[in-house]
Amino acid sequence: MAKFVLAVPRRAAAGAIGLAKVERACAALAPDDLELAVHAAQSRDGVVTAILNPSPAMRIEPSAIGLGAIADGGQPWSEPGGAVPDGSFVIARWNEAVVELLSDVVATRTAWWVLTEDYFLASSSQRAIVRLLGDFQFNREVIAWMLA
Repeated sequence: MAKFVLAVPRRAAAGAIGLAKVERACAALAPDDLELAVHAAQSRDGVVTAILNPSPAMRIEPSAIGLGAIADGGQPWSEPGGAVPDGSFVIARWNEAVVELLSDVVATRTAWWVLTEDYFLASSSQRAIVRLLGDFQFNREVIAWMLA
């Protein structure tokens, strides 16, 4: 299954999470017995992205990634603030002012994210986020919410 990783620094003084680090985090998601390449890695307008195991069904724009089936009905699915399409998907879309993560109405695909003082990180994989952070601190207070 395809995975994406996205990193955005929140302030200029933040240490760099560069293209190479995002590519490594994405590549680490591949099983040990498979050689899956990271494709469509880019750093553009302060947003660093990488995609593992892309498929022809994915939609990749300069400022948007769509995983899954997106029934846009001719509407621009990749513009932040635009209409939310029908389908079974997770979408990351951004511009110079905002980053949006969208899931379909029943969340058939999940985007995970974390906001720190230095970064906004998002991925279709929790493992990729933990790898980028370099740390994981379990929060018992969210167990009931995650099970609900």
